[in-house]
Amino acid sequence: MTTRYLSLLSDAMRHHVRSITCDEKADFQRLCAEFRPDIVHQHGAAPFSLPSTVRRVVSPNGSTAVATDGMGYYAIVARSKIEAQRLQLPRTEVILNPLITKTTTFDETAEKMVRVYKRVMDSNPLPLMDEDTRRLLAAVLKVGILGDQRWLTTPLALDVQYAPAALRLIQIYSEFEGVSAIADEGLRILGISAPRREAVDCYLPEGFTPPTSMRGRTVVDMLNDVSQNGLSLLRLTDLSRALHDEHLNESELLLQLEQNNLTPLFKSIIQLLSEQLLLDEGFMPCAPADNRQTQNLRTLLTNHLRI
Repeated sequence: MTTRYLSLLSDAMRHHVRSITCDEKADFQRLCAEFRPDIVHQHGAAPFSLPSTVRRVVSPNGSTAVATDGMGYYAIVARSKIEAQRLQLPRTEVILNPLITKTTTFDETAEKMVRVYKRVMDSNPLPLMDEDTRRLLAAVLKVGILGDQRWLTTPLALDVQYAPAALRLIQIYSEFEGVSAIADEGLRILGISAPRREAVDCYLPEGFTPPTSMRGRTVVDMLNDVSQNGLSLLRLTDLSRALHDEHLNESELLLQLEQNNLTPLFKSIIQLLSEQLLLDEGFMPCAPADNRQTQNLRTLLTNHLRI
């Protein structure tokens, strides 16, 4: 029944996604290598590994092992409300199976399934960005903060047509990191035509809280806040603005940092500012440091939207 269901569902989804089904481990490994899927939709709960770039959706089909086997997933697709209530797992969607109920059709099921897949692909966008997209993101944010593309010491190839998919990732990421206004301004200044912003429907980590700004505070106060409440991309943009302030007295700042035992944290943040927002050496009051503390902060930034 599962084989028949998947065959009919794949046919109903053919205008929306390209899908391949298999039920042998050897075939699965071969298809993953050849097809390089964005999503693997697993039916049942047999454990298997996936490349880090592939996102897993699971239909337990009556199994309870999915709740305890420790494998990561982006969404659970339950075949009934009763199954969803029994599983009690985050990010569970109920999509009825037309083979076992007359209350839905394969076209309706396909539409709902594609909607889940889209939510999965719009979630946690940072790992989906290639190096070029990440460089573009950093440049867009820097220009958006400073208001002039001449701040870019390594100019972008603005005659290149950037892929809508890459720009969409930047839009989604900037929205949930609280820097969408900065990103939009940067794109406008650079003359890059981005897709029209649409409401984002995606999965967020449990307990997700939108980042908060620290603008209007001194650098020392910002760093004290970071040491207590953590770092975010939005807070990095606040610190970047402060370091570009023409009234900043760097010698006085370094003295205050030393007196407040904030110098090590500041050096780590300078390193992250150079990576995330292309901070130039001319605006670094001290040399950056790439150490364990820096890596911990980098991990916080990387995992902020991780499912």
